[in-house]
Amino acid sequence: MAIWFDTLEPSGITVARLEGAITPAMVAKALAAYFEDRRATRPRRILADVSDVDDFEPSYNDMVEVVELTSAAFAAERHPLRLALAATGDLQHGRASLFLALAADEPRLDVSLHRSVAEAARALGLPRGTALPPPPG
Repeated sequence: MAIWFDTLEPSGITVARLEGAITPAMVAKALAAYFEDRRATRPRRILADVSDVDDFEPSYNDMVEVVELTSAAFAAERHPLRLALAATGDLQHGRASLFLALAADEPRLDVSLHRSVAEAARALGLPRGTALPPPPG
């Protein structure tokens, strides 16, 4: 189980990868720590690859909490966060669809859902073929 973040230079796009067994509490804690570390320079675009999450059983309330935390982190920003979710598997895509639906009412979030990392990257304005940072280790 892992959640890690990296920045794709020079675009400034943050790449988040989630792998293995993830709990909503882990996601909320990782997001809170990441956003706190970047208080002065919050990312405007995040590509979140959830394709390798194999065990994630959130309740509706858990998902609401993750959406609210993400939105609250951008409450003072002039521009909303553009978040492109990449979910290649049906299970991951279904769970990401719930996040997408809940985020639709949040004015600070502009969320899109894609079946591949390449599609998500293009949605954030990256040119075709842009290399993304590999997972650590």
